[in-house]
Amino acid sequence: EPEPEPKPWPEVPPVPVCEVLQGEEGYQLVDLRPKREFNLESAKGAVSVPAFVQTGRPLHWVTEPDPAFLANFSAKFPDKGAKLVVIACNNAEEEKEEE
Repeated sequence: EPEPEPKPWPEVPPVPVCEVLQGEEGYQLVDLRPKREFNLESAKGAVSVPAFVQTGRPLHWVTEPDPAFLANFSAKFPDKGAKLVVIACNNAEEEKEEE
């Protein structure tokens, strides 16, 4: 089986993320999941900046990149030195488990 491509960002287990958010001042949690998922469940204080949009109908959702993502992200966080913890979810693994 081929090696998976390296991700352009580090993956951090949830516990260290929670420790940073609870223990250090000035961090903002940013949730990149589609708005529908954010509205169903999200962490207290998280800001939604969807990187993807969902179209279609229930049980037949199609997830596509949001063409406005970079502009929306830059508008919400213009300070390039902001202390951000960015979360996203890969539902592909969850969907495989449900099959």
